[in-house]
Amino acid sequence: MSTAESADTIAAPDASPLEHVQRNASYWRSPDQRLLSYWINVRSFCGPDPAKAQGCERADKVAAHLSAAAKDWTDACADCGVRFERVEDRTMAVFAVQYVAYIRKDGGLVPAPYLAHAFYPSSAVASRILRIGPAYWQSSYDPAGILRHELGHILGYVHEHRRPGANQGACFEQPESLPPAVRRVALTEYDPRSIMRPASWCDSPGDRHSLAISERDIAGHRALYGPPP
Repeated sequence: MSTAESADTIAAPDASPLEHVQRNASYWRSPDQRLLSYWINVRSFCGPDPAKAQGCERADKVAAHLSAAAKDWTDACADCGVRFERVEDRTMAVFAVQYVAYIRKDGGLVPAPYLAHAFYPSSAVASRILRIGPAYWQSSYDPAGILRHELGHILGYVHEHRRPGANQGACFEQPESLPPAVRRVALTEYDPRSIMRPASWCDSPGDRHSLAISERDIAGHRALYGPPP
């Protein structure tokens, strides 16, 4: 597993690799930051009709998928203090969840090119949105697994195959967009089964991993977020 840290930081001579990462990584540092509340923009999924907004099937499904994905991250380190909680008031949420059908590109609108797209802890507050694209509903991947991967980004983890020293192999991906002045740092040995290895770019249809949190993912997550040993 890999995380992101500021590009302009230098490890102190007496700092261990983990101390260096913890000192400089982009992650939710303090206990009061680790309650990651989210607000689901139901109207983005269901349209402006208030009647539909009360029980929109797609919004309900995303809520269920996100709840399952969040539980897996919480269970991966019960003593890390990381929790995800849905709120009904946008102003009380750390991030929003919304459906995005189109994005602006080259002066026009094009279909959103992702299954889902998240952000990093160091992202600007206005950019803290978990976006769900049209392809989310057409994918053969486990939808909770897709969101499990995206929550990994929200926790600060970058794509596994783009970590320092990784062999990208068959992975094809446009350059990963990171916040300014951020680079990648390894927390564990390279893990081909990592939740942060994007299966849609790296695996053939017959060799798709399950988008589950791996043992190395858990080890890296506990190293970054867990209490001191």
